[in-house]
Amino acid sequence: MPNEIREFDSLIDLLEDLDREGIEGYQRKQLADRFMMRKARMNGRPYCASFELTPLCNFNCKMCYMHLTEKQLSKEGRLLSTDEWISIINQAVNAGVMAVDVTGGECLTHPGFKDIYRYLAGRGVRISVLTNGQLLTDEMIDFFKVYPPSVVQISLYGSSPEAYLHVTGRDAFQDVMDAIDRLKAANIPCKITMTPNRFMQNDTVQLLDLLHSLEVEYDIAFGTLSARPETERDIADYIVDNQVYREIKNLEMQYREQDRCNKPVDVIRPYAFRIKDEVEFKGLPCYAGGSSFHINWKGEMTPCIPYYSVAHSVLNGRLNEAWEWIKHMTAEYAYPDECKFCSYRDVCSVCPAERTAGILNGTVNPFVCKRCKELNPIDCGCKEEE
Repeated sequence: MPNEIREFDSLIDLLEDLDREGIEGYQRKQLADRFMMRKARMNGRPYCASFELTPLCNFNCKMCYMHLTEKQLSKEGRLLSTDEWISIINQAVNAGVMAVDVTGGECLTHPGFKDIYRYLAGRGVRISVLTNGQLLTDEMIDFFKVYPPSVVQISLYGSSPEAYLHVTGRDAFQDVMDAIDRLKAANIPCKITMTPNRFMQNDTVQLLDLLHSLEVEYDIAFGTLSARPETERDIADYIVDNQVYREIKNLEMQYREQDRCNKPVDVIRPYAFRIKDEVEFKGLPCYAGGSSFHINWKGEMTPCIPYYSVAHSVLNGRLNEAWEWIKHMTAEYAYPDECKFCSYRDVCSVCPAERTAGILNGTVNPFVCKRCKELNPIDCGCKEEE
């Protein structure tokens, strides 16, 4: 029955059913993770987290929503020590966390990166490393061979040395290409991400060509997050033009169709399930604050990276306290008043944090509205604001 919703009480039951159905690979992993996230949310416990080791970076990207300079950092606080991160790891794992994204800034620039990573691995945590790739030297690849990550995710910023220099301020293109080759040669899972922005939009076609030529898994993130206030950046300066946004999406659809026709791909089969005794969850329409959280470089827990305004310190052994507070805060999430009766509601698929520019229950981000209306023209009878 193609529309059947199956019910399971345990992960083992789900996996056994996936075996019977012959569902494997990426879809199997995705469904198993979804089960764990939902089960954790039912129990009020975290399953995954992201650790932002530092806001500092060896790049100086014009559109970054979190990167700080040394001077800006000194006004906001200090980096946590390796021992402080180890304390946070112990509390997080004891609370139930089984998977962690290690990010930044550029996480590899943190002086205690290897010790922090090793400790995570020693606690049995599944680790993903989010990086710009330039610091993935032979030495770092050897380190990852000993302590294999689940995946190394590299953000790509251009298709040439000139493009990289324009966007990041660094002549790092070849370093990043070499890093991808090293990961592939070492059989370390690698994923490439690209987020369109105004500084990259003239390089779009060449960048998509490059993505497809690398023969690694990739993803294009079509959302645009508002920069944290302390970065002194403004989304109006870096959000991609809507016409270019449309062109990128159309071109990417063409590439995906070519891939589907020209080479074998994993077939994603319809498969829906629910967990026994699962009830409708009150809160954000995602897992943030339900079974996942983020820890920023200052040691503050937030529901996720973009919800920077909802923060509670985890220092001095306060992670459980912070988690309970985050759950309470996100349970009060309400759909923005401006959106409740909007004709575009069914086609507006942005994340809640992007929709309100990182403010829980804030007003709607006007850039989100403008993009949705321009990309999904419908006769709604609405009068455009001047």
